[in-house]
Amino acid sequence: MPFEEWFWELKRGFPGDSDFSLENYADLPYNFVIKSIKALQAIKRKELFNYEIPIANIAAMQANFKRDPKKNKKAYTYKDFCFFSSREDSDAPAVRYGSAAVQLAIQGRFPHWGLFVFSDLKKASNPNVIPEMLALVAEDAMLLAPIKTEYGWLGFLIAMESASDSVRTFVDDNGNEYSLSVPVIETKIVAREDTYLN
Repeated sequence: MPFEEWFWELKRGFPGDSDFSLENYADLPYNFVIKSIKALQAIKRKELFNYEIPIANIAAMQANFKRDPKKNKKAYTYKDFCFFSSREDSDAPAVRYGSAAVQLAIQGRFPHWGLFVFSDLKKASNPNVIPEMLALVAEDAMLLAPIKTEYGWLGFLIAMESASDSVRTFVDDNGNEYSLSVPVIETKIVAREDTYLN
């Protein structure tokens, strides 16, 4: 769709927003418009996902009624029959985080205090998707598959309560050290996807 035509989509999608008026649209930053388009598409996908849940539930019930527990021990859920679900609608971590965790385990670098989430990470891994940097590791915190951004390091945070609201020395795959602030940890240990450290 041409860039100009997105104006009407955005105006309908965000009614009353002064940014998407005839007077202001032409002066909006390009990146802002692109992010708004992506946000609108995500909202529409979420709406379609919510609409299809009742039908998906019926499909799951019928499939489980005919399911042979000897051949398929795991029961079907409504998410198995949804077309518009995304990874955000499930509890599965991103592939790059799973692959990083598996590679760390192979190298003997995956800390024992992070094993509580390792099985989920392993299921999400793909040997063909290996992140450029596997992890930043500290004594009681770790950031899987970190990516340097303008806001800090982005990755999958596994951290113990002892690291809460503190500065830790993290070491990358090549032995380089970084002093980074760990956010507040509310429980004994957490696993948070897409977390920033700076």
